[in-house]
Amino acid sequence: MAAIIIFAILIVIVVLALVIAEANRKKRARCKECNTKYDYDNDVSWSVVQEIEEQNCIKSVVDITCVCHNCGAEKKYTRTFKTAERNTNTGVVTRRNIYDLLKKEFK
Repeated sequence: MAAIIIFAILIVIVVLALVIAEANRKKRARCKECNTKYDYDNDVSWSVVQEIEEQNCIKSVVDITCVCHNCGAEKKYTRTFKTAERNTNTGVVTRRNIYDLLKKEFK
């Protein structure tokens, strides 16, 4: 019985974490001043400022600038994305496109 309760609590925690992550993503995709949704192709610019190599992955630190097309407000922040992963068995490196990763942030 205790195992079922612990499992249920873990499920609730995971669901809450996913809901909070989605809410934060939606918040980043909108202007703080006028609540207009950013147009990724026109309002968002970014640059990779650092690549961090860890054991079997590469993370890219990205500076992101959003300028609202409605009110002109500017927002800047930094995010870290896992952009490459090395298969430990084959040594093959699989890279992820930063453009696509960022575009998901603003969908």
